[in-house]
Amino acid sequence: MGRYGFLHALYQQVLYERLAPARRVHLHRRIAAGEERAYGARAEEHAAELAMHFESGHDYARAVHYCYQAGQQAQQRFAAAEAAQHFRHGLALLATLPKTCERQELELAMLTALGLTLWATDSEVGAVYARASALAQHLGLPVQRFIALDGLVRWHFLRGEFQQAKELAEQSLTLAQHRNDPVLHVKAAAIRAAVMLHSGAPRAAYYGTVEVLAQYDALP
Repeated sequence: MGRYGFLHALYQQVLYERLAPARRVHLHRRIAAGEERAYGARAEEHAAELAMHFESGHDYARAVHYCYQAGQQAQQRFAAAEAAQHFRHGLALLATLPKTCERQELELAMLTALGLTLWATDSEVGAVYARASALAQHLGLPVQRFIALDGLVRWHFLRGEFQQAKELAEQSLTLAQHRNDPVLHVKAAAIRAAVMLHSGAPRAAYYGTVEVLAQYDALP
């Protein structure tokens, strides 16, 4: 099978721009599908490349999937800015898809991952986790909402906004109690105790910590 390359990127760009728009879309879609088959089980290692081709081929659903995978790979390399870029781009592409439960679940996963990434990059964390919490509540996904609330508590805590952190910690604890989940309950109670300590309530924090330790020892 023959292979072709360009000695100068300018030649490639000129020839590309001479293609009709519909032809470009068709070629990108064929390239994306072919590469996905060729990479097989290792396709996610080439997520950024596949996302680009699927997007240019107007297959936005698969482009979003690979944007998410590319963001996760960047997270694993501690490339926070790159990861945030992939997640943001995936969220933008999601807006082109029909409003289904599957889309909302993918948006929630993308928002949660972006929230983790933004701790190292900028100050959007609060808005991202707030959206994730609202979306998880709408979808009836309590564990995902707990994760989002946990991010919000930590966000407000680190900013010294202890009243907001306290209210959100109480919501996390209530959520864990309703689920009757001892692991989530221990996590929520520990966070609340830390918030109480820094909110000027050391006695409540002490008794809360004692309770957490007792519950931790009782975990299977």
